[in-house]
Amino acid sequence: MVNSPTICQITVDRALAPIRSANPSATIIQYMDDILVTAPTPDQVDCLVTSISQTLQANGFEITEAKIKKGPSVTFLGVQITRSYVTPPQVKIHRNIKTLHDAQQLVGSLQWLRNFILIPPEIMSPLYKLLKGKHLWEQKTLMEEATRSLNFIEQQVSTAMLSRWNPSLQLDLYVHFTKEGGVGVLAQGPPDTAKPIQWVVLGKMTRSFTLGMECLGNLIMKGRKVALSHLGFEPAKIYLPFRKQIPTSSVAMSEHLALAHFGFAGELRYATKPPWTQSLAIVDIDFPQKVMDRPLPGETVFTDASSVTSTAAVVWQTEKKWQCIKATDKSLSVQQLEATAVAMACGLFQSQHLNIVTDSMFVAKLCLATSRPGVASSPTAVMIEEALSSRQGTISVIHINSHSPIKGFFQTGNDKADAAAKGLWTLQDARQLHDSLHIGAKALAKRCDISVTDARHIVATCPHCQKAPLWSGGVNPRGLKATEIWQSDFTLCQLMKPRAWLAVTVDTYSGAIVATQHAKANSKATIQHCLTAMAWLGIPKQIKTDNGTNFISKSAQEFASKWHITLTHGIPYNSTGQAIVERANQTLKSKLETLVKAEDFDSTIPPAEQPCLLATAMLALNQFSRGDETHCPIRKHWATQAMQEGPPVMVRNELGDWEKGWKLVLTGWGYAAVKKDNEIKWCPLKSIKPILYNQTNESCESLSTGQES
Repeated sequence: MVNSPTICQITVDRALAPIRSANPSATIIQYMDDILVTAPTPDQVDCLVTSISQTLQANGFEITEAKIKKGPSVTFLGVQITRSYVTPPQVKIHRNIKTLHDAQQLVGSLQWLRNFILIPPEIMSPLYKLLKGKHLWEQKTLMEEATRSLNFIEQQVSTAMLSRWNPSLQLDLYVHFTKEGGVGVLAQGPPDTAKPIQWVVLGKMTRSFTLGMECLGNLIMKGRKVALSHLGFEPAKIYLPFRKQIPTSSVAMSEHLALAHFGFAGELRYATKPPWTQSLAIVDIDFPQKVMDRPLPGETVFTDASSVTSTAAVVWQTEKKWQCIKATDKSLSVQQLEATAVAMACGLFQSQHLNIVTDSMFVAKLCLATSRPGVASSPTAVMIEEALSSRQGTISVIHINSHSPIKGFFQTGNDKADAAAKGLWTLQDARQLHDSLHIGAKALAKRCDISVTDARHIVATCPHCQKAPLWSGGVNPRGLKATEIWQSDFTLCQLMKPRAWLAVTVDTYSGAIVATQHAKANSKATIQHCLTAMAWLGIPKQIKTDNGTNFISKSAQEFASKWHITLTHGIPYNSTGQAIVERANQTLKSKLETLVKAEDFDSTIPPAEQPCLLATAMLALNQFSRGDETHCPIRKHWATQAMQEGPPVMVRNELGDWEKGWKLVLTGWGYAAVKKDNEIKWCPLKSIKPILYNQTNESCESLSTGQES
């Protein structure tokens, strides 16, 4: 019995079963080896104690007479029970909180007390905040707000009590909605002097926003269930926190309340204030709706956000001119930025009705939900709720599909908001300013608050200001040593079905290729592939990829930041920006096709053979020299000799002028790298020519002006 409380519980329960059947008017409550006996008269209690003692002794149990307590006031499992009331157990709250594990134990030990004493959700909220974290050993300390909550709970434990159930009085259920949730109570007596029998509470809200009606519905269902399980019957009355009776057809009678009252045969009452409401921060749940789902006469604003620029934007039209306000926060997600834009819009035209148009379904539904009282559990919901409460006028939130081909008023405004969020609005204004004044790039960047690169692009594309044609071709930057610059890509190889995605990484200096096989091209596969490539080739300084969602995802950015890797992305739909890895994809697939033919496989490689053939292909490509190369890629990758600077050269710039002071670092097929003042520049080979010196070390023109090498 010592090692198995469950066996003890079952064995004692079986021994007591005949006594329970023979005494239906008595109540026998048993928890393992602790037994509570109640009966209408003291004589019945004495007879039951004698009968139980004899029965348990006959079943091999030992009864200690000193532990048998009788009287109108007894203690059972730490709870003191008298003729008229029940007091909670006197527990000691440990405040020596150092880690997340300690906080979890503290909050867990307080949960079961909530049925005995009144602990409003607002008191538990600071304690729930202690549970946020990722590791059990995270450091935690009790803040002032949490300390006040523990002081309140200790005071309640020492002073609070519950009344004992009186069978001659009817049982009522009261439900109340507060700022952080709701509280219910099973009580007896008139509403103004009702005495609680048991408190009914809910757990912590986990969704972004939970409607107050849903909280009340959950409290009603839980209260009815508790009454049935403890007393065997439902409450006679349910008191709702409304000022007046709600018709069944009313909008306020939501599906949550309808389901909560399903099958209830009792009476509904409204607007009562029992004694315990003085300790609750009750929120009026019955007030006019502030958010509409249809447009009404008033100003119209459009909101949008961009993950590229981490910007939230609000635009609206006054006469024939569009106005715009923006906010940038790189720590927020797209959904949070969309909500930020709506919150900014709520600050406009506060005394009037406002129509807000958004292309975010999440934000539109969240705004409609927050039009009624509820519990905001996320920072986004709290922000929307505060923005709505600060307004005097009502709003209408309209959702539209973004980038619709059907043009009209809504789509025009959404396009304006999208352009403002992506920064295109600023570039458009800068272009208009340059077209009128033709000012220089630096002045344009300073005046319009754009980057110098964007300003130079505007000046270069102006037909009146460009001085020379741009270079006809570009060059993929390569590393000057191993693990300096990588290029990575995902390519589909039908030979590798069902896991047909190959993640390929190539070191741009050595040409070493690492490929891994995946079922999907997602961020998880990207991180797994990068770890494998780093195990083979080392940790790179920079990785260039395309603009796939797996490469620009938040988890991929966090992984790169963790390893101090710079992620750069090419121009969308322009594969030449990653030409080196695209060629590596082609080379790897060609090698796999050759191996498939050599092994006499059909159109696909058997799954059991795929890892072997992929490893064989990488072995052939990495451990043996390719083309005219004298060394294999792996040998070149792990070579320790540093690259020496080459001879001085002249480089032709974008304006067609030849610049001196550069030194040749590296040359390849059609490309070259030059260095000047620790600056590395990649350019086409035709844009470079050498500088030759005569015997007196004086510079001379070795080649004609038009000659190039």
